[in-house]
Amino acid sequence: MRHHHLPYLLALLALPACAPKGSSTLTGEEEVGRFQVQASLRDTECGAGHEAPAELAFVVDLFHLEGTSRGYWQLPDGPQIDGLLERSGGFRFATTTQAVAYPEDLANDVLGCSLDRTEIVEGVLEDGPAPEAPDGGVGEGEPEMGFSGTTRVRVSASPGGDCRALLSVYGGPFPDLPCVIEYDLDATRVP
Repeated sequence: MRHHHLPYLLALLALPACAPKGSSTLTGEEEVGRFQVQASLRDTECGAGHEAPAELAFVVDLFHLEGTSRGYWQLPDGPQIDGLLERSGGFRFATTTQAVAYPEDLANDVLGCSLDRTEIVEGVLEDGPAPEAPDGGVGEGEPEMGFSGTTRVRVSASPGGDCRALLSVYGGPFPDLPCVIEYDLDATRVP
């Protein structure tokens, strides 16, 4: 059985979750900073079912809600993800989206298949060495803030469907479901 919705599904899985764009309007929020992030692929189990380039680069804004351990992770023009941002600098943000791989078609005994894509970003804010002096000497000024961490993407079949047609043994792009993709993150604060 061929499912012509597969290219559409794969494009959906590669996109971040849908939510309102723009900066937050929460009161009592302070910007932690904008960070240039370099991501290096650690492992992928998803085969052709989910794109996983060896290297990624992106910018993210981090916000902290004053007096709480609540924080926000936001890609430009992307959704604002609510999570944990502790005073110690540790953070954890998670989001889940769902995409229909192929719809239910009871007339042809097809249960349909939806996939859940859960992404968890964890890390620690840290101060790096002070920037190098223009003459190449000892660093001067404030230390550069950055973070290191990981992002883990898990793709799984949503309950109630039959996603076997997506498995490579049946001609699909996924070696197995669920599958996981992991990246190591290294980020530096930018103006």
